[in-house]
Amino acid sequence: MKNYISILLALILCTLAAMADKQENSDKTESPYFYVNSGDSSLEALPLLATFADIKILGTIADVTVHQTYVNRGKSPIEATYMFPASTRAAVYGMTMQIAERILKAEIQEKKKARQTYETARNEGKSASLLEQIKPNMFQMSVANIMPGDTIYVELKYTELLVPTEGEYEFAYPTVVGPRYTTSKDPNNPSKQPYTHSGEKPTYKFGLKIRLTAGMPIDEIKCQTHEIRIEHPENYIADIYLDPKEEDGGNRDFILKYRLSGSKIETGLILQEGRKENFFMLMLQPPKRIEAKEVAPREYIFLVDISGSMHGYPLDKAKIMMEKLFDGFRPDDFFNVVLFSGSTIQFSQNSVAATSDNIKDALKLLNTQMGAGGTEMLNGIKRAMSIPQMQGYARTLVIITDGFVDCEPEIFDFIHNHLGESNFFSFGIGTSVNRMLMEGIARVGLGEPFIIQAASDADKAAERFYKYISSPILTNISVKFDGFDVEDVEPPTIPDLFAERPLIIHGKWHTPMSGKIIVNGTYAGTDIHVDIPVKQFETHDTGAALRNLWARTKISRLSDIAIMKKRETDNEVVDLGIKYNLLTQYTSFVAVDYEVRNNELKFIKVQQPLPLPEGVSDYAIGNSVMISGGIANSKSFYIGGRSSGSGGSNPLDPGGAREVFYLGIDFEIKSGTGKSFNSHSFFRTLDNNFKLSDGSKYSINSHGYTIGINYNLSKFDERSNFNVFSSIEYSSVATDATIDISDINTKFSLINFKGREPAAKNITPQLNKKADISFLTFGLEPRLDFFKSDFGGLGISFGIHPGLMLKNNYEEKFLLNSTDTSLKFFQYKNSTVSQDGKTLLYQKTEGSTHFIIGFKPGIYYEMFLKSGLRLNIGFGYDYSLSASEAQRLNQQNYFFRFRINYGLAF
Repeated sequence: MKNYISILLALILCTLAAMADKQENSDKTESPYFYVNSGDSSLEALPLLATFADIKILGTIADVTVHQTYVNRGKSPIEATYMFPASTRAAVYGMTMQIAERILKAEIQEKKKARQTYETARNEGKSASLLEQIKPNMFQMSVANIMPGDTIYVELKYTELLVPTEGEYEFAYPTVVGPRYTTSKDPNNPSKQPYTHSGEKPTYKFGLKIRLTAGMPIDEIKCQTHEIRIEHPENYIADIYLDPKEEDGGNRDFILKYRLSGSKIETGLILQEGRKENFFMLMLQPPKRIEAKEVAPREYIFLVDISGSMHGYPLDKAKIMMEKLFDGFRPDDFFNVVLFSGSTIQFSQNSVAATSDNIKDALKLLNTQMGAGGTEMLNGIKRAMSIPQMQGYARTLVIITDGFVDCEPEIFDFIHNHLGESNFFSFGIGTSVNRMLMEGIARVGLGEPFIIQAASDADKAAERFYKYISSPILTNISVKFDGFDVEDVEPPTIPDLFAERPLIIHGKWHTPMSGKIIVNGTYAGTDIHVDIPVKQFETHDTGAALRNLWARTKISRLSDIAIMKKRETDNEVVDLGIKYNLLTQYTSFVAVDYEVRNNELKFIKVQQPLPLPEGVSDYAIGNSVMISGGIANSKSFYIGGRSSGSGGSNPLDPGGAREVFYLGIDFEIKSGTGKSFNSHSFFRTLDNNFKLSDGSKYSINSHGYTIGINYNLSKFDERSNFNVFSSIEYSSVATDATIDISDINTKFSLINFKGREPAAKNITPQLNKKADISFLTFGLEPRLDFFKSDFGGLGISFGIHPGLMLKNNYEEKFLLNSTDTSLKFFQYKNSTVSQDGKTLLYQKTEGSTHFIIGFKPGIYYEMFLKSGLRLNIGFGYDYSLSASEAQRLNQQNYFFRFRINYGLAF
């Protein structure tokens, strides 16, 4: 038996190795992966020491200087790469690099040329830095030839405009790029980033300070994301400092909100005069919102992200958000819900009336979700838009997600092409949402974005949403300039204004500024006309902020067009970036040291690991890992995955894979009592003249063990994890019983003996049985898991285990003690009998091989460990029945199980 198991183990392990090798060599998508420190002291795996933001807000313009400190505490030269976020409205206009006392100012170059300049310097042994825009809100810093013992400082500067909403200003400083789900196979895809595990502190320190100069008294300052300290040198000035204990707070966006005296949004015209060009920015106070008396009936389609990155805290907040949105329904509204991850779930084939029962059913569907799988958002949008539209109803598509995807251009393009069918509102859920996606969906879809960081934000967001839907503030907006010449006005066409925020217009002017600006629009069905006298509202800016903000606004619009048209480059954007010294999708900053510092021209590439955003679980990342220093990618036993990245790390769905194959080892301990060996089966071996009443049974004590190989194919869907588990087991069970049959059947009698019925006087029959049974089974166990945390959860199973009883050492003894001497005349068949006149002894020993079947319901707790390891501890009930008529085994045991598995995704 032991040889058989050894051979079986060897065969399965060889098969597994072959499958792993095959999967390893197959094409795989690029995706985020977990960082693992190799412990190699010869290299520096964490080159980023600290990042610090120095922010100056003057009026509505923020000027930000970001300081990054890189060190090399290893023994080899390194090239460090760090991915970090920025505001979607940031105009990055400068970068410097400092090595010792040398400060090197970066140049703006066309992106490919800048990369070539950087790599040439790197390969020549010179220190260099390169700042590239991967996306409008995602930048990559590369620093080459950081020598052992080096500390290198990189400084970048950007400007952004703060636009108040409903009288409240918000400054957002993004701190971490969340993991992006991608199906791209490009080896240079920026989504392939190392991340630390959920709950781990960032590997670098984070700091921040703000000087806020408002120009009027500041009423309120608040920050719900971080602890801050505030000082007021004047009532219109505030100095805001990050609390020192927040130095590990670089795993969530920093959000500062403030209100000015009276919470007013003032109309203003800011002018900037330059040597060759003059710029202006108009901020127009919108009219006060009037609640609409009559609102057309609406159809709402809610598209909710239930992928792995939403697992836990983000999805819990999304559920709260949905409840608040449902509370805002009117009786004549209709709605539907589509849930998406790697696939989609649709609440109803057609939209349904907003009745309490329908709302309750929709929430019930949503509340069963736990968050797992990939993030196929575009497929979700397409599914939502394919729902038949209600005739006579205005449709609104509401998208609720963290936005951790890598397909923004495709999403924007689809929305742009379906504007006539719906408008689009986005709700970003989480501490570090993809604001580019949220704002882009709203911008392209003629809607509004909402960012929900805390559950307390849900009420206000839902209230604002229905205000915006019911009564836009201003529509059909046009702007004319009377008395002076303008050009390059941005935006060239002005979208409807939903929120109480100023209308922002940028442009260039030539002739002396005089005359007026005329704004026309429609509000609540009424045409409005506003004249803005230039001299009454103008102020002057002596800096370069307006220049940068105008260029950034135009670049953003042109980049959107280039992205949707899938252009690899856009000459107009390149020219703007070079002319105005701005970082764009097609231009980069590069700084090169003039000294050759790495004479050996050898270096190690290191990707700075990023922290997972606060509240985001490990389910956001496929189960691959990175050895520190970037020397090798050490993959866990999860291999491959058809689609991977953000949202793909449910342990039963790594990398977005739909199925997982596990192989492992079982060990069970069995112990219990059960009914076995129907007693009449023995007496049928005796002479027909000697019978015991049929059907008598007795209990036995049994104990034993099972050890074997198991495999498990886990099929994931969005509501639960359904598994089919099979095993090949070797079991050994010992039984022992001594039963006084007379206690079972007091009417024990011997009948039809030699034609007469003997008197049953003083007869004490006793039956002793022992068995040492070994058998081999092949099991099948459908299982259902209920996971409530990142680490696992409870499950139930019901197994069917057919097999062979390989060896049955079976022994039984039957004794009759009696004073009836006639017992010596008993006749027996196929047995050996010894008699002493008063005691009849029947003894039999035999072995057999025959078919058995077992039934094993159980309950277990399963834990998911690192690198594809799964641990299962459970208990249950085991009932086995043999098919042999002569020796029927009805064995019942309770078992304790220990199971350990590795997983292979496919």
